[in-house]
Amino acid sequence: MNVLTWLVAGGLTGWAATAYLGATQRYVLVFNTAIALAGAALGGWILGPSLGVASGFTSFGVMVAAMGSVLALLVAYIVQRTVAR
Repeated sequence: MNVLTWLVAGGLTGWAATAYLGATQRYVLVFNTAIALAGAALGGWILGPSLGVASGFTSFGVMVAAMGSVLALLVAYIVQRTVAR
C-alpha cells in the first residue's frame, strides 16, 4: 500500500507544480510527474521508517511522500537553472 501512497502524492505534486508554473508543454508535465514520483518514493522509503510512519495509505504517509516529491522538484529546478547558465 505504500507504493499507492507514493504514486498518489507524487502524481498530485507533479501536476500541481506544472499548474503552478503555468507550463503548457506536455513534456514538462511528464518531467515534473516523474521527478515528483521519484521524490515521493525516496521520501516514503527513507523518511517514512525514520519518522515512524505506519505503512499504508495514511494522511501522514501522504504528507511525507509529498514533502519528498517537493524536495526532489526543488533540487531538479535548482540543477536545471544552474546548468542552463
